[in-house]
Amino acid sequence: MRRCRLLILTAIYPEARAIARAFHLDESPLGSGLAFSDNISLGIAGIRARRLPGLIADVDPELLIMTGLAGALAPDLAVGDVVLDAPLPPCSPRTFALREGRIHTAHDIVPTPAAKAALYRETGALAVDMETAIAAEYAQKRGIPFHALRAISDAANHPLDPRLFALVDAQGHPRPARVAAYLVTGPWRLPGLLRIGSATKVALTNLTAVLHHFAMTSWPDKRQAVGPLANPVTSPQKS
Repeated sequence: MRRCRLLILTAIYPEARAIARAFHLDESPLGSGLAFSDNISLGIAGIRARRLPGLIADVDPELLIMTGLAGALAPDLAVGDVVLDAPLPPCSPRTFALREGRIHTAHDIVPTPAAKAALYRETGALAVDMETAIAAEYAQKRGIPFHALRAISDAANHPLDPRLFALVDAQGHPRPARVAAYLVTGPWRLPGLLRIGSATKVALTNLTAVLHHFAMTSWPDKRQAVGPLANPVTSPQKS
C-alpha cells in the first residue's frame, strides 16, 4: 500500500488537470489512476464519486481532500469564492474570499435560484456538490482524516440547465456531438455556456491557489477533520 501525506480527489478531469498543473504533476495517469509526487497523490473520483473505492484502495494517505467546483447556496457567495468545511487556519490566504462552512451533497444538479434558496434554508450549507458526503463517508470507514474544499462556479442566483450534465462524460470530458446538438437546437444557449466557461476558469484559478497554499504550508489541523463542519448533509436520492 502506497503512503502519502495528502490525497487530493476531484470529480472531473478539468478540475484534476488544473490541480496537476499547479503542483507540477504528470497528468497522464489521471485517466485510469492516480498521479503521484513525493508527498501528494491526485485522482479523479468521478461524478458522484463512482470511481472512489477502486481508485484509492491501495493508497494510505494522512489526509484526504475532496475538492473541485460547487454551486453556491449562500446568496453572498460569488463566483470564485472558496469554501472550506473546517475552521480557517491562521495561514489562510486573504487575496480573495475564503469561507468556512458546510458543503451539502445532492444527488442531482440544483438547477434554479429558487431550489438553491430552499436548500440553503433547509440545510444552512454554503455550497452544494455531488461528491463530498460520499467521500467523507468512505474516509470515515477507513479512518482517514477528511476535508472538503470547493470553489464556486455558479452563484446562488444563477440558473443551471439540467441538460448540461449530459454534455460531458463521467470524468467531465466534453461530448462534442451532444454539445453541437445542444447549440444547434438552441443557439441562444451559447452565451450561457460561455459564461459557465469563464466562471469555471475563475473558480479553478482560485481553488488551485488556495489548495497549493495550504499544501505547501500547513493544512488545517487534521484533528479538526472530524469536527461538525466536516459532516456534510446529503440529499436523498431520487427513486
